[in-house]
Amino acid sequence: MSSLFNFGFTSRTNKSKVEFSDSEASKVEEFTSEEPEGSKAGSSGESSRTVELGQYGETSAASSKSVSLGAEGLDLGSKDSGPKQPDLASYPQIKVGGKNRSFNKAWYNQFTWLEYSVSNDAAFCYSCRIFPSVLGHKERNFTENWVNQWKKAIEKFRKHSESESHKTSFSRWQHYLQSLTEGSISITSKISAHHSQEVKSNWAYLTQISQIIIFLARQGLALRGDNENVDSLNRGNFLELCSLIADVNPAFGERIKAMPLNATYLSAEIQNELLNATAEIIREQIAEEVNSAGLATIIVDESKDTSSKEQISICLRYADYKEAEGYILHEEFLDFHEADDLDAKSLSDQILREVGKLGLRNVDIVGQCYDGASVMSGHVNGVQARLKEHFPNAQYVHCHAHRLNLVLVDICKNVSSAGEFFVLLEALYVFMTRSLVHKVFVNFQQRDKARVKELVRLSDTRWVCRYQSLSTLRTRYRYVVEVLEYFCDSQDTKRDPKLVVEARGLLNQVMSVSFVTHLEVLMTLLSHSQALSETLQASDTNLGNAVTMINTVLSIVEETRASGWPDLVQGITQICEENNIPTMPQPKRRRKQREFEDSVLMSPTGHRNQPEGESSADILDDLRVNIFLPILDAFKSEMTRRFSVSNIAIMRGVDGLLSPSSVNFLKHDAVGPFVDLYADSLDVDNRLLKAEMAMARQIILNDNEQKDPDTSEPPGRNITHSFSSMEKLIPFANLPNLRKATQLALTLPVSSAVCERSFSAMKYIKNYLRSTMSNQRLSDLGVIYVSGGRSKELQKNPVEVVKKFSQREKRTRIQLF
Repeated sequence: MSSLFNFGFTSRTNKSKVEFSDSEASKVEEFTSEEPEGSKAGSSGESSRTVELGQYGETSAASSKSVSLGAEGLDLGSKDSGPKQPDLASYPQIKVGGKNRSFNKAWYNQFTWLEYSVSNDAAFCYSCRIFPSVLGHKERNFTENWVNQWKKAIEKFRKHSESESHKTSFSRWQHYLQSLTEGSISITSKISAHHSQEVKSNWAYLTQISQIIIFLARQGLALRGDNENVDSLNRGNFLELCSLIADVNPAFGERIKAMPLNATYLSAEIQNELLNATAEIIREQIAEEVNSAGLATIIVDESKDTSSKEQISICLRYADYKEAEGYILHEEFLDFHEADDLDAKSLSDQILREVGKLGLRNVDIVGQCYDGASVMSGHVNGVQARLKEHFPNAQYVHCHAHRLNLVLVDICKNVSSAGEFFVLLEALYVFMTRSLVHKVFVNFQQRDKARVKELVRLSDTRWVCRYQSLSTLRTRYRYVVEVLEYFCDSQDTKRDPKLVVEARGLLNQVMSVSFVTHLEVLMTLLSHSQALSETLQASDTNLGNAVTMINTVLSIVEETRASGWPDLVQGITQICEENNIPTMPQPKRRRKQREFEDSVLMSPTGHRNQPEGESSADILDDLRVNIFLPILDAFKSEMTRRFSVSNIAIMRGVDGLLSPSSVNFLKHDAVGPFVDLYADSLDVDNRLLKAEMAMARQIILNDNEQKDPDTSEPPGRNITHSFSSMEKLIPFANLPNLRKATQLALTLPVSSAVCERSFSAMKYIKNYLRSTMSNQRLSDLGVIYVSGGRSKELQKNPVEVVKKFSQREKRTRIQLF
């Protein structure tokens, strides 16, 4: 004990003296003569019998009694004696703020744990000194140091008595006294029971806090408020939700009140730690699944956040095989990283660091997917080339969704009328969304009790989403025309002349058969593109599905070009009739040249297209030649160019493994070269693979014959299964080489849509009200928000979150173990 309480006492003043009568000196000796437990004697082996009172002067010369103290000047109680509470007639006074102040023996009755040191004129806490808390947090002023500034002493004692560390120590003291009284009760077991209850209570407290934090993160809601002071009406979602739950959960409410003000575990720092612990658990789950799969693909994209920082989204794609469920495709978001530089070296270094942090073991990176930017796709110094130095089998795949977007962009570049049509649509949207115009547009729809639909703005980057814009315009076309006609009326003197002129110009363009034709043709084309885009962006799609869908769309476009014009003509004619749009041009009076004004034309000498000679059929044929055919031909040409097979072996192999309708399906001639590309890392025996593919193909053919014995196809030639249904027929568990090859084909990426989904989450999380959010918090919130299924399970049972949180660093203010 002596080593724990090394005071190093020094006198602050030598002016005041304390004198004792003989009886008082005897009483002082009674309280100070006992040597503290565990202290050692001086060099002579005996305790010193005389001490100077230092700060308070020497004893009176008239007193014949000397004061006996321990070797280190401690005249406090021991474990067996209890607290030392000397009852003196007077106590040394100290002048503080012009007033004389001293210890008051009446305090013993109010604070039973209080003890007084005569030698130091100081107060100590007996229970905290003899029965220290295992929390590792104690108030040094009441144990190792002393309290002898008597101003506001009662306030200091009361504050100490309300601290968690004192409560634990005091409880230990009481248990000790009770064990001495009862004799048969083990103090160890009582302390252990109290400790267990304390730990259980703390875990319940942090579990509730974790659930609140994960819930807010899953919903994309802000945790903190602008003003979190106690008197604030809105302290933010987190604190307000804690307050709400405290009202309905009394145990949680009492626990919040009992926590020290400096250790409530509701601060922003604790929020960040719990968020990070949750996100790390999700990342560890993903890493474990990738390690189990053994194959993975890296997917990366870049976008700006609300604070104009370039954020890199890093994701992984892998296929996990389970005998009961078959193949389960995963595309998982890992992290946001602020891009310091956008050169290939910096980007590739950041990607490698993030993949390295996952702690992947024996995982082969077989693919990488980015957009077509040169810094990413460059085969010499681009990111894909640098990653291939570390992952030789990582074949680069240009995002198919980006390719499709570029196809539609190029159509507008190659067919000028299509580009002009979309420019006109953008101008129409701007006009219709003006406050005055928009009000009239809504009123016209409500007048007819129609559902109010708003025109959709055209997206500059997601062209396939323009189908929605065209569809809304198609269904509300007559209201658009009516609004334009309403504002073309210049009789209203209050109307803005600029608005009138703009309305007339737009009405003249919209009320034309050419505009309607563009609307119908592009709607038809974009409807097919929309379905293809959704397939390419689905997280469970694969290259086999992508190739099949691309070929299907091309076939539909070819069929539409050959025989789809009559159907489009019906739609064009219907719109024109409903809105009184003339399908025939108005005859134009030809002006005679001045030199022939007095002449009479007897017969023409050449042919010239006369408006009055044109028929409706001629007009429709002109629309077909100048609008319909150029747009469809441009689409087919760009699709063929953009989706040309850059690696024949890969595409044929994927086609042969994942496309049951393909002539290459389960044919070793197509799949063999594909597997050879990954021979260094893929544990597949090509000879056994050939035999397993023949067995699988026969199983499917036999199933077909049993289902449709009357088919006109020769026996064993017709395969009608999709991959999902085929997967249920083939016993992959008994065909390991085919299973591994199929897993490889499924793992290869199709698009970087998973990154786009993470950017949508980023805009929702880091909005303009939360633009100062740190990157680590953004990344952790993004993982929790995007991985909704995983985070929901952790919200239901956040034990692992609390466990990881408790292991981060030594928690000195709350017991968790």
